[in-house]
Amino acid sequence: MQNSLAIEQDESISMQKNETSEILHNHIYPNINRSELLKALNPKQGPDYLTVDCPACQQKGKAFIYNDTTIITCNAKNNCGKTTSLWDYVQTPKNFSNKETLLELARYAHYNLPEPNAESWLRFEIVQKHTCLIKDVHDFFVEMLLKPQGQAVRDYLHSRGYSDADIFTMELGCNPGHEETCKYLEKKGYKEQLINDVCQYLPYRNNHQLTIPYRDIKGNITSIWGRLNNGLKEDEQHQKYMPYTKDASKAFPINLYKARRHAEIIVVEGFIDALIASAKGMENIIGICGRDLTKAQLDAIIECNTRRIYLALDADKSGQVGIDNAIKKLSRAPIEVFVVTLPKGYKDPDELISKAEEGIQMFKAAVDCADSCGTWLAKAIVQKHGITTDVGRRNAINEVFQWFNILKDPIEKQTLHDIASKSLNIPHEKWQSVIDEAKRQEQQEQYKKEMTEYGKAMYHLVGEGKYEEAERLHRPLDPKIKTNVEIEFIIDMKKNFLIENTPEPPRLINVQGIDGYSPFIVRGIVGSVVGSGGIGKTHYLTQAAIAIATGHKFLNKYPIEKQGHVIAIYGENTKDDIHRLIRKTFKGLCEVNGSTMQVDPESIKEASNNIGIMSVHGIDAAFIDKDGNPTYFYNRLLDDLKYKACRFDDGIALIIIDPASRFLGSDAETNNAMATKFIALLEAMIQQIKGAPTILFGHHMNKASLSTGKSDQSSSRGSSALTDGPRLQINLESVKDSKVLINQKMAKSNHTMIIEEQQLRKDLNGCLSACSGTSTEEELNEEPASDDQVIARGLADDSQEGEIIMTAEQVMGKIRGKFKRRRK
Repeated sequence: MQNSLAIEQDESISMQKNETSEILHNHIYPNINRSELLKALNPKQGPDYLTVDCPACQQKGKAFIYNDTTIITCNAKNNCGKTTSLWDYVQTPKNFSNKETLLELARYAHYNLPEPNAESWLRFEIVQKHTCLIKDVHDFFVEMLLKPQGQAVRDYLHSRGYSDADIFTMELGCNPGHEETCKYLEKKGYKEQLINDVCQYLPYRNNHQLTIPYRDIKGNITSIWGRLNNGLKEDEQHQKYMPYTKDASKAFPINLYKARRHAEIIVVEGFIDALIASAKGMENIIGICGRDLTKAQLDAIIECNTRRIYLALDADKSGQVGIDNAIKKLSRAPIEVFVVTLPKGYKDPDELISKAEEGIQMFKAAVDCADSCGTWLAKAIVQKHGITTDVGRRNAINEVFQWFNILKDPIEKQTLHDIASKSLNIPHEKWQSVIDEAKRQEQQEQYKKEMTEYGKAMYHLVGEGKYEEAERLHRPLDPKIKTNVEIEFIIDMKKNFLIENTPEPPRLINVQGIDGYSPFIVRGIVGSVVGSGGIGKTHYLTQAAIAIATGHKFLNKYPIEKQGHVIAIYGENTKDDIHRLIRKTFKGLCEVNGSTMQVDPESIKEASNNIGIMSVHGIDAAFIDKDGNPTYFYNRLLDDLKYKACRFDDGIALIIIDPASRFLGSDAETNNAMATKFIALLEAMIQQIKGAPTILFGHHMNKASLSTGKSDQSSSRGSSALTDGPRLQINLESVKDSKVLINQKMAKSNHTMIIEEQQLRKDLNGCLSACSGTSTEEELNEEPASDDQVIARGLADDSQEGEIIMTAEQVMGKIRGKFKRRRK
């Protein structure tokens, strides 16, 4: 056990860590029968307080104490205004020791006080001495304000517009100086070491003569602050308020002990702002003692069950920043937020209340006319950015977007949207696309920032040989996939699965049947297109994308249920390759019976609006890392897809991933567990992306099927999970003795009937179309388009708009001629 000297010298003494203090504050004070204890003061019960005779000035019924506090407060208008703690009320008249006082309070709380150990009791004695010393210092400063030493401070306060009654009610005081204060405390019996310990900053605060008590949520004085009362220089602004005592935390906003009983609280910046408003009768006002609302202060406000907050910070640039920061923090709390705009010409509530005629009424009127945070933000953003210029408009839009992400209240979001769209002259129907574009730009900037930080961190870790830490840093966080693992019995469900019909799965592509259209590919599933290398999987998937985007028949046979938006992600093609692929495929689809036609402008517009492409050529695009976790790439891709889908009313209809091997990861193609996770990640995409798109991926056929020329459900290369997981599998088989024909075979479909096999013909563009009948011998032996021919046709298109007028051979001849001339 520590000796007494060590305990007295311990500067980390805390009531929260003190066993005896915890008993006093957690068990005795909350349970004291205040009416019984204060019987001599003629208590009368109010709604949540007692009115009593003032123990200081003996005014009848002019003091009060709340049921959950320990402070008796006298009404300042009766020329007293003093506060008396329950501790002092019990201890002072009978000159009790601390132990006797504690026992007496415990008796009124009907609490059986355990015998404290010596160490705990000694700590409690020191804490009580600290508390009493701070209270005595405050009383001394209040007395000094009324004496000649306080004349300069009184003159300063009068010049600010405060009456003597205001000054008294605000509990302001005057610091006469370190030497005089220490003499007073020594006469009161305090030792020099204790004075220096508690008031350790007092020797350095002679210029901060105006004093302000800082009370905790229960009304106890925990520290004393000083304020400069002379003209402030620019470099002294940050030193305006300084503490005298060492325990000078701002964990509780000033005046919260009064305001906490109100459901609606007004927040101001300064000590004086809150105290003058409270002195004028507005008890529901607090000061955060600075520009920014701290987390501790916010927690204290929330604990008071505050329903609404009015932000009335200073009307300067710093105050506006403080409002922004406060709204951000309060947006996460269950509190309504309003912003008070002061009348023009007044920089803060104190100046308005103390100097304007009927100032307190003007301030109350400003509070009554406060804007909701959504309204205030819209006005402030428009005013700040000067929307008469394109740069200003763009900056305003970007900031509106940022606030859309921050605000949680849908009403405030809608308010911000309505006012901003009107001020920026953006029609409601176009606003979402503008917001999405701003969001995309911010995502790009955030991505660059994250990758820069990530690169620096990895560089230093690898450079220092910390490979394990680098590996841990490389592992991304799991995506937040919402899963429902709750078991429900049918009788508890909204629909009875036994007797009620289920809705038909939404269709993507149809097939003509005897009785009309039947579903070929449905929406919201994972499917695969399996075939050998070079057979035409990429063209097949690209044609599906163009068909969905334009509404044209897929393979010139299968009707599209509804046009939609498509995202095509290619792993083996550069952007130039994709350009050639899509252009040739699109134009090839516009050929009718081998002849060419002008491309329908409307089809171009629809395809341009509805198809999004991405190349991951040369990029590690694996969805799963070696530990089976989703990669950073997957998470970024999923986020981007979700944001893109929000731009469209119907979301995204189809996502193409080709080939799967580029996205599976190193072990997923052969590891069943990894492959199952890959399919699960694709399913998670479908669940989280607006529109519940179908995801089709291209995959290679296994060697056994290639050697026999026959395929089935097991023809997919690698893990069986790549067959079992997808709900649809379409195999593309080579046709014997033909270079232009392939066979489409539905090997598996969990949501539709298995359709008949269909022969497809590949033209010179590489485009596939369904054959209408039996193939001729000429078709079987026709040469398919080579890579050179496809490129040549692309060059021909570049030189002529509209019809394709040169054959591949003619173009290649011209190219060879150019090379010959260059050689000469």
